[in-house]
Order: sequence, then structure tokens, then C-alpha cells
Amino acid sequence: MLNGRLFHLTITAAACFTTCSLIPTYAAQRDDKHGGIAMGVSKYGCDDGKHGIKIDWDGSSVEYHCPLQEPFPVFKEVLPVEFCKKKLDKPLHKCLNEEIIYIEHPPTDGPHRPLWPVYGEYRYLPPQRWVHSLEHGAAVFLYHPCAEPGVIDLFKSIARSCLRKHIITPYRFLPEERPFAVVTYGCKLLMSYINQDIIIAFIKAHAPNAPEWLETRDGHFNEELTVKAKIVSDLKDSRLCPFWDDRKVTTSNIL
Repeated sequence: MLNGRLFHLTITAAACFTTCSLIPTYAAQRDDKHGGIAMGVSKYGCDDGKHGIKIDWDGSSVEYHCPLQEPFPVFKEVLPVEFCKKKLDKPLHKCLNEEIIYIEHPPTDGPHRPLWPVYGEYRYLPPQRWVHSLEHGAAVFLYHPCAEPGVIDLFKSIARSCLRKHIITPYRFLPEERPFAVVTYGCKLLMSYINQDIIIAFIKAHAPNAPEWLETRDGHFNEELTVKAKIVSDLKDSRLCPFWDDRKVTTSNIL
């Protein structure tokens, strides 16, 4: 009888070692705030960052390649505009068997994938991933693939010098007259040209307002990552845009 009991315990422990520790169950990691699907838990059949990801992007170059022979002109007369939503959509986590479609371009909130992306620059990163980053206090730097290449480089340099929690990716749904955008949780800044002061003021005003700003862990998803983000001030991004601290500006007195 005793031997049988020991055998049962051994089998149970072995089974748990091969399944429980490798594939965390939703029962143990339930997250009701996000619709019952835990944040950052890699799970085959829901989101492991590898299988089924083509539902968000099939790899087509249309997302990052400009079909035009010449880049968009820079419309200096078109002023930057800032939008902030008063009522935000629920930050539900959706498995990859469910399509996520955003009505707003670019989105600032709403449902997203459980695994958020590694911070940095991407050849292309679908919004279903970076919307999760916004909830953690990231600033997402978007540019139209047909924007002026030199201006894109300047745009990227601001992202890298402001905070570790940044995402840089092309986004073809930006309008020609404002082919650049910086997005934080619930807010976005659309621009026709790059003004460092406006961008920095926007980030300082809005990035820390994200509900999970204190989350410092990097993401799990890294498909098409080209440049991983580096620490700017510290892991917590305690000082945003530290190389620009002498610029005492706000978006309200610029726009």
C-alpha cells in the first residue's frame, strides 16, 4: 500500500515538472483586469510569440516599403496636433486565435496580445503588440515608410535618447501631411516635421501616466527586432529625455 502511494506521488510530481513548470496555466495566473488572460505568460495555443503570429502581420513588405519613387514632401505649414482620449477602451488580452482590429489610426489603447515586445526598433511591429507597450509607459515612435529618410533618422535618434521603453516602427496608415507620430497610453502626437521640444514635452507629460508605468521588465516578442533599446537614465526611466533637461517646455505652450 505504501509503495503504491509513493509511486502515485512520483508520477504526479514528474507530470507536473514536465507540464506545470513549462506551461503555466491560466488558473494559476489568471488576470481578470485583462479578461482572464495573464500578462507575459508564454503559452502555446494562446500566445508564445512564435506560432500563429501571422494573424497580425503576414510578413508582407507593404508595411515597411515605400512604393513611391520620391519621399513625401515636408509640409512645414502643417502644425503638429495632439489628441488624448477621455474614455479608454479596456486593455483586454487576446489570444492569437482571435483577430484584433483597431478603428482608430494609430491606436492609443485597447485590446492587445499577452506578450509585449522587446523595446527597440523593428523592421515592422504590428500594433497588436505595441499597444501592450503603451500600457507599460512606453513611447511608440511611428513613421510612414514614405517619409523623408533623413528626417526619419532624426526621429529615431530622439526616441533612443529619451527612454529605454520605446518602440520604433513604420506605420503606413499615417497621413501624408503628418507622416510622424509619437504615441503614449491614451494620447498621440501627429507631426509633419520633427520638433524635438514638442516631442520631448509630449513624452514627459504623458508617458508616466500609463497604468503600468512601474513595470520595468522587457518584453518577450522580438520578431523583426533590428536594434534593441538601451538604458538611457536607468531601468525605470526615472529621468525622461535626460539629455534635454535644460529645455523647460510643455506641449501646451508650443502647440
